[in-house]
Amino acid sequence: MSTPIRWIAAAAVLPAALVITGCDKTIDSGDLEKKITENINTQVKQKVKVDCPGDITAKKGKVLTCTITLANGATAKAIVTLQDDNGKFSYTVPSSTGGATTTPTTP
Repeated sequence: MSTPIRWIAAAAVLPAALVITGCDKTIDSGDLEKKITENINTQVKQKVKVDCPGDITAKKGKVLTCTITLANGATAKAIVTLQDDNGKFSYTVPSSTGGATTTPTTP
């Protein structure tokens, strides 16, 4: 039984760990991946792997794309938006069929 990617359509607001180097704050991509993975695993009860780019400067409004790989090998994109300069972010996983996404939040 395969799981449609549209099934994992999700959104969340979460904090990520910051690393301060000189004047710039950067997001720890490993922590970002872990938080998105845990959130998706909780919502859909399925193991996923999330890969995000490294060297993410913490700047409000910055948008980046992470790749989600499902257990069956199917992939989806998580669109991540930084909500502030301190590591708070939100993400959505658009439906592969163009349908609506759900919008649960995590405190």
